[in-house]
Amino acid sequence: MTTMRSLRSILCVLALFLLVGCPNNEPTLLFENAHYEESMSNWANAKTIYEDLITRFPESKEAPLARLRLEGLKDKQ
Repeated sequence: MTTMRSLRSILCVLALFLLVGCPNNEPTLLFENAHYEESMSNWANAKTIYEDLITRFPESKEAPLARLRLEGLKDKQ
């Protein structure tokens, strides 16, 4: 019974992480979202998301990449 209770507790914690998400991966998710918008030629949406990432997470590892992508989108309408 104790093993079953422990397993159930572990599964609940994992489910919670899946539902809530890990707060440290938000810059990655924003970057991926912006990249997707870019691949769909939604330039304005991509720019907005890259700008949001840079503003909210300037020290993240994705911020320099977002700045480069944003620079590449300057001529896109």
